[in-house]
Amino acid sequence: MTVLDEAARLLEEGRQVMIPVSGVSMRPWLRPGLDLVTLAPPEAEAMRVGAIVLARYTAEHPYVMHRIVAVDGEELTLMGDGNIQARERVRRADVVGVAISAERRGCQRRLDTAAERRKGRLWLALRPLRRYILYVLKKVDRYKPTGAMLF
Repeated sequence: MTVLDEAARLLEEGRQVMIPVSGVSMRPWLRPGLDLVTLAPPEAEAMRVGAIVLARYTAEHPYVMHRIVAVDGEELTLMGDGNIQARERVRRADVVGVAISAERRGCQRRLDTAAERRKGRLWLALRPLRRYILYVLKKVDRYKPTGAMLF
């Protein structure tokens, strides 16, 4: 059983869990080695465009934590903030948690607010420019991972 399997089990029990960010697909907003994300059990009203969710995905990549970019009935389209084109399609039933906050260096910010969802939609609209924005951020060392990866 992996850390994410255990987190999914606790979420299914109705508990909140805090997990470290791993991978760079949610940069620049969530950074590996720096951010801890608190997840809550999924509720239908929380699964809307702009929300960040943890979902079961494939056998090769069992879980993905990305932003919802489109909702079509029971189907959700997810995309990492650091991705240029890659998207994932999952069903609502595959979502095991919704990100409600992130903590970095002891400072916590809410991720489940209307303002955060608007920020996500604006970032999606900037997708044609994302490659350049991410390149510049990387060059000025704004989101390079620091510290050990936990999983």
